[in-house]
Amino acid sequence: MHLARSHATALSLLLCATLTTLLGCPDRDTAPPDDLVDDPGRTIGPDCDPAATRPWQHVLDVVGGYLIYVEALARGGEGLPRALNFGPDNGGAVPVARIAEAMLGALDRPTRWEAAAERPFAEPHQLSLDSGQAHGALGWRARLRGDDVLAWTAAWYRAHDRGEPMRDFSVGQLEAYGRLE
Repeated sequence: MHLARSHATALSLLLCATLTTLLGCPDRDTAPPDDLVDDPGRTIGPDCDPAATRPWQHVLDVVGGYLIYVEALARGGEGLPRALNFGPDNGGAVPVARIAEAMLGALDRPTRWEAAAERPFAEPHQLSLDSGQAHGALGWRARLRGDDVLAWTAAWYRAHDRGEPMRDFSVGQLEAYGRLE
């Protein structure tokens, strides 16, 4: 299932507005990898338990799912659930430490870190999403999985760090995403 071309402009604008939440502790609003690993102290952020697992995913999968859902609702929405989760397949729950190390490595930064001594609040050790209804009702599945999520995210941050025109880079990723099955 491909995203309709009419959604490309809207999705690219939404993508540009939301790229800062591609990865990171779900409870935080800061951009990765800085909320995962604090460069000066080389510690995993105090709001993240390094052993905790999270359903990491790329923003294009989430936004793409919502656009497919909205399109189905606009066609009448008969029999559609009132709410859906758009998340990674079961294999998408990965420990925070692995994501931090992979992102730092992909960004050519040192991957050595230590866990913060204190956490300001208790967080669940495992979070997950069940996207079964989205798959059943819409045929939706995440297109980017595992290392591809990290590679696409790291590529965006490397382009940003090099000062590339991010709208052009983001539209390029959006177009490549539209070609994925």
